[in-house]
Amino acid sequence: MNRRSFMMTTLVGCAALSTPALQFGSAQQSTPVAGSTIEAVRWELQSIEGSNGTVTTPDNPAQYAIQFGADSMAYIEADCNRAGAPFTIDGQMLTFGEMLSTLALCGEESISDQFMQSLGSVVSFVITTDASDQLVLNMMADAGSLYFNPVVTGVVWQWVEFQSSDGSVITANDPSRYTIEFMTDGSLQVLADCNRGFGDAKIEGNSIDLIVATTRMMCAEDSQFDEFLMVLDQAVSWVIRDGMLALALPADAGIALFQPVLDFGNETEPEATPAP
Repeated sequence: MNRRSFMMTTLVGCAALSTPALQFGSAQQSTPVAGSTIEAVRWELQSIEGSNGTVTTPDNPAQYAIQFGADSMAYIEADCNRAGAPFTIDGQMLTFGEMLSTLALCGEESISDQFMQSLGSVVSFVITTDASDQLVLNMMADAGSLYFNPVVTGVVWQWVEFQSSDGSVITANDPSRYTIEFMTDGSLQVLADCNRGFGDAKIEGNSIDLIVATTRMMCAEDSQFDEFLMVLDQAVSWVIRDGMLALALPADAGIALFQPVLDFGNETEPEATPAP
């Protein structure tokens, strides 16, 4: 969804979003959590549930997603269409400004129109504290809810710290020097201090296996190259909680935390021509 262009037409809507306090560990009961910010993770649609009990699920959740950028713009994928809108957050309420979208004609099975119309009706939210984050947007007049799950693609993840099972903590001296980006084709791009790398991510459910190859330049004395590569090499599972990615090592050896970085504001979007 990032770095894509769109030709605009006017829509209007509002929504409400937030993010809970960070907690990693065993799964809890799903509990609404209030807040006033939302991390720029990519939220992919799982279902639209109407008040009358109807449930609409996308054939491919990756085609229906929303992200909130540091430039106070919300970026939306609705199948073959792209949309954007400025937003402001006030407590648990998030208000969209003028919403702009392409007008391409998607396939017969597309739920693009329903998705956009539902987003335009959103008035409140919860983020559950299950084993992983889930965003629930509730539509006005109890018309129903949209359910989203966070995914690892769509942002650059910066390493923040490693929490060992013995209680020790290794903090990244400069998170921007230690990053990983998951591409939609399953490949990886890695920055490990003064070295760059690439590889593949095998993800099945919450299991993960990262295969990374990097250059081997000698970095500065304070380099944490070895610690960072150890985390990537040994990671066996993942979860996104409070908008942060946690990679767990085997046998409860420790957890590495990563923060998302997304900035649409520094790029100029070329114009595209909408479908008739």
